[in-house]
Amino acid sequence: MGLSEAGVVLGEAAAAVVLSAQTGGTAVLRGITARTDHAALTAPCPRALTRLADDCLHRAALTADGIGAVKTHGGGNYAAEERAFAAFRRRISFKPYIGHTLGAAGVAETVLLVGCLQRGHLPDGTPAPDSVLDYFPGFGGSHAAWVVQTAS
Repeated sequence: MGLSEAGVVLGEAAAAVVLSAQTGGTAVLRGITARTDHAALTAPCPRALTRLADDCLHRAALTADGIGAVKTHGGGNYAAEERAFAAFRRRISFKPYIGHTLGAAGVAETVLLVGCLQRGHLPDGTPAPDSVLDYFPGFGGSHAAWVVQTAS
């Protein structure tokens, strides 16, 4: 299932991360933010996603030009993501590789993203960017985002 596909393919996953305020980790999370959008129970509103991205970038002290890609949710609502993230040059999704893992999706996809950043390439073989806006829409309108960057 590609970025322009509709529908959902389910997958299964379990993942965990260790967060630390100390330096020396494998990646850095910046601009962590969360918002609530009550437009629809299961479909995010493009304006709400745009505000989420803007808030995240503001907190991370970055602009859209400073982000190499957006890791989209890719859960079948292509139109909302296309409108919300039009300012970003590159959009990637892990759903074609692992399906929608429901409650594990956010952490599982972040773990995959960090692995890609460490190795320098994405699953499709293209070079990995240095920084990615990673966002997670949730049922009921709870959305979260952060910027994942390679650790220096």
